[in-house]
Amino acid sequence: MRLKTQTVIIKTTNDCNLNCKYCFVEKSVPRNQLISIGIVKRLFDELEMHSSVPKIRLIWHGGEPLLAGITFFHDVLALQKEYKKEFTNCIQTNGTLLTEDFAKFFKDNSFQLGLSLDGPKSLNDSARVDRSNNGTFDRVIKKMSILKTLKIPFGVLATISKYNVGKAEELYNFCKGHSLPLKLSPLYMSGNTRENIDLLSISPDEYAEFLIELTEIWMNDPSPVEIETLESILGNVLAHGEYPTSCSFNPNCYEHFLAIGPTGDLYPCCLFQGFEEYKYGNISHLSIAEIPHSTVWKRLKGRTDYINVICADCPINEYCHGGCPFNAVAPYNTLNKRDYYCSAYKRSIPAILEIIEKKIRRLENERRKEEGDWRAHSGTSQELQRDGL
Repeated sequence: MRLKTQTVIIKTTNDCNLNCKYCFVEKSVPRNQLISIGIVKRLFDELEMHSSVPKIRLIWHGGEPLLAGITFFHDVLALQKEYKKEFTNCIQTNGTLLTEDFAKFFKDNSFQLGLSLDGPKSLNDSARVDRSNNGTFDRVIKKMSILKTLKIPFGVLATISKYNVGKAEELYNFCKGHSLPLKLSPLYMSGNTRENIDLLSISPDEYAEFLIELTEIWMNDPSPVEIETLESILGNVLAHGEYPTSCSFNPNCYEHFLAIGPTGDLYPCCLFQGFEEYKYGNISHLSIAEIPHSTVWKRLKGRTDYINVICADCPINEYCHGGCPFNAVAPYNTLNKRDYYCSAYKRSIPAILEIIEKKIRRLENERRKEEGDWRAHSGTSQELQRDGL
């Protein structure tokens, strides 16, 4: 069976030089291990044979993927040339290990680059800390200067937790001041988050308020920064939910996404790593063509069927589709639940649309007024010309 896999998240390693308070990586996963080129080759072989998609996006993730070293990524690119498939490479890094050599490599090879940063120092350093509990903001800003000097485009991924949920304006102004495209990540209730839940957790209502406030600021800025999360919501609405760009709102995300850990274990998404009941198997003895016949795949499909029933009367069901499966598993230990942030989306998406509709109406009224003023001015001019003045 040929799959529709178009995005593969490759966990280069689960190890990290930081110890963020909300890191979602489970304590039980293998540490101190880098994925081998042999495993990567086996993955590419499988994608070549069993994915019907001609262009596949690879997201190099961690832990901290830069721990693999630059030689590893040179070897990966050399390997990719052996295949008919077209690979695009993205990397999500905490940025602290970035060097000029790495930056030039990413630029020369068209890597899409994302840095993890939660806003200005006062927000970021509350949760994004190293193993000595020291904040990371200053180090990341210093590394960002390398990217800016070399004119390398990049964006930031901000995790929304108790530390920044009420600070939409601060976060936005920081990104605006540094000309940084922004992507938001909700808090996932696994890994370190579970141990720091009282410090970090936010309610769906708090997340909804944050999204609504951020949209207000964004829509009222005459030269706004790119906010991928809001643009994704809007695109999803305009497409009536048929072409969601966010995996969270994709009703069949498991058909399009695949994740692989450093030992070759395969999952529907990297978030599920460490949740053994959601592991497909190991790529050393499992072909990805077998995945649709697995119990895990059938359970994921069962969730889609379940959501179609329990969310049938919801006004945003066609946009949301019950949200992220992992955000059901992590807090509730079952797939047959809506996303923990379900009520946040149910409240915020209609509010976001209303904000945009008001903006459109205001712009339309301003346009009509300008046309009216022009016509009035034009009529007066014609009268003056007629009277010989």
